[in-house]
Amino acid sequence: MLPYQLIKYGIVGVISTAIHFCAASLFVLLIYESLIFSNVTGFIIAFVWSYYAQSKFVFKSSLSTKKGSRFFIVQAISLVLAIYLANLTETISIYLKIFIVALMLPICAFVIHKLWTFVDDH
Repeated sequence: MLPYQLIKYGIVGVISTAIHFCAASLFVLLIYESLIFSNVTGFIIAFVWSYYAQSKFVFKSSLSTKKGSRFFIVQAISLVLAIYLANLTETISIYLKIFIVALMLPICAFVIHKLWTFVDDH
């Protein structure tokens, strides 16, 4: 069950990345050419979809403000860690840094979401 759930988590993550990219690109093309505003818009749209899809498709969990807040905290910490890890050392190849961030952070986020974000309080 766990490997299947991890695969679904990865699929939702890839789709979320595509949604972010497409939304940000459309924002730049149709509304306003700004890297900051387009990425914030893309992030918000992808975040809402990702939270919903992770809740329902991956973790079979109910939606709530508490879980949404936890989800946001985990995603925000993951972003900060990605930036930190990418800038940690200059001696490591940039491709190795990308690989480490792209592999390790989603796995860590999955574990935190499974053990904390989507735990139903009874």
